[in-house]
Amino acid sequence: MKRNSHLLSSLSSFFLSLSLLFFSSSLLFFLSFQHVEAGLYSPGGAVKVLNSQEFKDRVVNSHDLFVVEFYADWCGHCQRFAPEYEKAAKALRGLVQFVAVSDQAIMPEYNIRGFPTVKVFVGKGGKPPKMFDYNGPREAKDVVDFALTHATKLAKARLA
Repeated sequence: MKRNSHLLSSLSSFFLSLSLLFFSSSLLFFLSFQHVEAGLYSPGGAVKVLNSQEFKDRVVNSHDLFVVEFYADWCGHCQRFAPEYEKAAKALRGLVQFVAVSDQAIMPEYNIRGFPTVKVFVGKGGKPPKMFDYNGPREAKDVVDFALTHATKLAKARLA
């Protein structure tokens, strides 16, 4: 009887240890993905992350040119593209504004069907903005060329 009690106690300890190990492993696994879920862009970086309201306030209601990436944190292509997009934003800091939007509620309105999708928006002060799709390579220099082409067109149109 005493032996069964000791065996039962040992088994209980074993299963408790196993449960704690499983729980802590699960917690670490979950937390390892929280870094990705926190976002692809840092708050102080060259790319400003906007929610849907900020997007409408800053991009749609402006008269400025924006390069906009629509993305999802979980998307592998977006994760690989983020450093290149950040490089392009740093290269054009002060000239062209780079923003990123992961708020899927507004994506149908702008015909976003895959990630990452990059577009140039030229705001028209609250009217529907002009939009230009970027379909080129996912490298900083190509995104810079695309942005500068549209910035040059906008500047020349303002001179006319």
